[in-house]
Amino acid sequence: ARPVPPPFRRPPRPRHRSRPAPGPRRPERRSLGPVTTPDRQTLDALARAPYVSLTTYRRDGVGVDTPVWHVVDDRTLYVWTDAGSWKVKRVRNVPRAVVTVCTVTGRMKPGAVRAEGAARLVPDAEGTAHIRGLLLGKYGLRFRVTELSAKLSRRRARHPITGIAVDL
Repeated sequence: ARPVPPPFRRPPRPRHRSRPAPGPRRPERRSLGPVTTPDRQTLDALARAPYVSLTTYRRDGVGVDTPVWHVVDDRTLYVWTDAGSWKVKRVRNVPRAVVTVCTVTGRMKPGAVRAEGAARLVPDAEGTAHIRGLLLGKYGLRFRVTELSAKLSRRRARHPITGIAVDL
């Protein structure tokens, strides 16, 4: 007869998790290249890119990158997002943003096209409808499928939409 193994037991968890040392948090510093006032070539590269990383800033100066769909109209870059999202709250507090061409996962290559501008919210229905029309023109079926899934899941009823405009 084989011996019966003892029942598996997890090792006990520590009562207190280790905490980071107290002290001021420093903003992270990354060097992805210079940020300049965009020329026509930069605006065209931003308009052609399927995704950009929208960097908005916390009150303590730390940048938070979010890959988003976007559209460029004249010298303004528009983004479509939930009104309760964190990026909206960050734009409300610090009206500055950097946009960088990126992949769908948010990965930015060194030397990627970048531009900095003043960010503002577009909360009214007319402005949001304008952004929706521009995004529909750029992304077509992908945008329609995304909107249909949001409508079927009733997400739009729970989370209204607003726009973010970055004046480049």
